[in-house]
Amino acid sequence: MKWLGAAALGVLLLLPAVLNSYAVTVFIFIFFYAFLGQAWNIVGGYAGQLSAGHAAFVGIGAYTSAVLSVQAGLTPWVGMLVGGLLSAVLGTVVGYLGFRFGLRGFYFVLLTVAFAEVCRIVALNTDAVGGALGYYITFTGNPWQFQFQDNRVYYYVALGLMLIATGIVAAIERRRFGAYLIAIREDESACEALGVNTFRYKMLAMIVSSFLTGVGGTFYAFYLFSLQPGAVFGIPLSVEIIIRPIVGGAGTVMGPILGSFILSPLAEASRIYFGQGGLGGRAPDRLRPPAHRGGAFPAAGRLPPPSAAFGGGPPDNPCPRCSRSPASPSALAGSTRSAISRSRWRAARCSASSAPTARARPPRSTCSPAFSRPTRERSGSTATRSPGSSRTRSAASASSAPSRSSVHSPTSRCSTTCGWAPSRGGP
Repeated sequence: MKWLGAAALGVLLLLPAVLNSYAVTVFIFIFFYAFLGQAWNIVGGYAGQLSAGHAAFVGIGAYTSAVLSVQAGLTPWVGMLVGGLLSAVLGTVVGYLGFRFGLRGFYFVLLTVAFAEVCRIVALNTDAVGGALGYYITFTGNPWQFQFQDNRVYYYVALGLMLIATGIVAAIERRRFGAYLIAIREDESACEALGVNTFRYKMLAMIVSSFLTGVGGTFYAFYLFSLQPGAVFGIPLSVEIIIRPIVGGAGTVMGPILGSFILSPLAEASRIYFGQGGLGGRAPDRLRPPAHRGGAFPAAGRLPPPSAAFGGGPPDNPCPRCSRSPASPSALAGSTRSAISRSRWRAARCSASSAPTARARPPRSTCSPAFSRPTRERSGSTATRSPGSSRTRSAASASSAPSRSSVHSPTSRCSTTCGWAPSRGGP
């Protein structure tokens, strides 16, 4: 087992020489989240105290080292220790309130989440740390300020942090401290009955865990150079920390490392895949408009009919004058309006189909220019009747009398001049 670990460490040390910059960045996040997972593993995995607010310790360490570096000129190599100490102080307060009053399980989870939210709100409303705009660090490339121009240096720093945290966890597991923590996780009441000071050991686990997490906050700040209260103190970061040891094996030395090697590349691959909209960057067909699946949107003036674009259109109600149905969108080729009412749709189709050209007006043959009521003559005065023939009279009456559709009221519109516009229900 030792030889296997040594071989794995040798491979990790030589990897930056053959990896590109993107792959090195992925490994940096693998090591960083493995380090944070090891820090949480002490109190959450071994002691069995589920903390969902470890993002608060990351934020305290990040903001402390960043402010000391920018405002006071203190190197982050020392600022990370100060940030870790302040995080340990916060962990002491949280642990005392939780363990002294016997909060366990879900109630302790709520307590840790509440403290993380309090820290987020305080940072959000404090101008000294940037407030809602966030706190930004100017990149200088000075290694004394924890800034490196070569990304491979961050790789080795993150690898070192992970190895240090793993060594601390392995040392705790081999000592009486680790045995007490495991016993508290399995049966806290039995440990108290045997005379174990459970409050003391849980407090020690909380202090060590919060200190290591605060140290990781410095790496977070000087690798991203930007601190946002919602991202640093938010619940998503706490979940990212917790899920690594849970997947890899909480309460084990290699659990957080294994979980980070599984979840971090998977998260990066999912972000790339779904960020491009799936295979080839194409959106699924169910997300596209029905009329444009498989192609680009039509140009202006080539809009599809409402029945195709919106799933329904005007009913097939033909014009009583030309007996044509608005079935084809060709008459609307010059229209750039995306929404057409049903009556205007029928009117445009009718007038366009009866006109010789798209812009030519049909002759005003059925009504006067003023749309006045035409004079209707009696059938008997104009028809020529043949003796003994009623069919001749009927034909003459039909030819001399205007049809019903050509008789307009003073307020109606002419069907050949401005288009027939009946009511919604039909003519």
